[in-house]
Amino acid sequence: MEQLPQPCRALAILLGALHWKANRLAAALKVDPDKVYDYLRGKSVPPRDFLEQAAVAMGLPARHVDRTAVDRGDYRAQLLINRATTLKAMGDHEGAIATLHEAGRHIDAAREPRLAWFQVSNLAVNLLYLGRHEAAEELLPEIRRLSPPGVSRTRLMWLEGAVAAGLGRVEEAETLLLEVKEEFLELRNAFDAALVSLDLAALYLRQNRT
Repeated sequence: MEQLPQPCRALAILLGALHWKANRLAAALKVDPDKVYDYLRGKSVPPRDFLEQAAVAMGLPARHVDRTAVDRGDYRAQLLINRATTLKAMGDHEGAIATLHEAGRHIDAAREPRLAWFQVSNLAVNLLYLGRHEAAEELLPEIRRLSPPGVSRTRLMWLEGAVAAGLGRVEEAETLLLEVKEEFLELRNAFDAALVSLDLAALYLRQNRT
């Protein structure tokens, strides 16, 4: 049997997990699984009562649902970011960018700095996929400003290196990416180190280096 390419397999697993969660939650709440699936994908926003019932169904007290957050749009922002992540995995970077812009309109950066950081960081990544390196670079100061405590400086350097590579600043890009790779190796994060190696390989390929 022919296997799907790795990105397709990963997406199939993601969608399968979402269906599984939707079916379990729908059975517990006696609602349409398709409606729950739309909530999980960020296609539509669940009403507050649904969130409270879902919390109880998952073994959490209803008080864990922040009513104020629902009213002010924080949940909508998170759901839209989830949807953008799915679109990115499907290769629809234009759709992801549009969705992230919409999510940004529902985020108060002063109150939710981590959510704001995640939104703008993912916006920059999707811009890079489309070759819009100048636009991604314009977001770097905001990404640095919003970076909450505990966010890895290494990942910010990775983004800076990718931007520099796209703008043809070869020495800067190589310095940043090599440092990022070494830090990931020191952390025994072989997966991300391998991804950075691919970025370096692409950089060297553009210079006819090996």
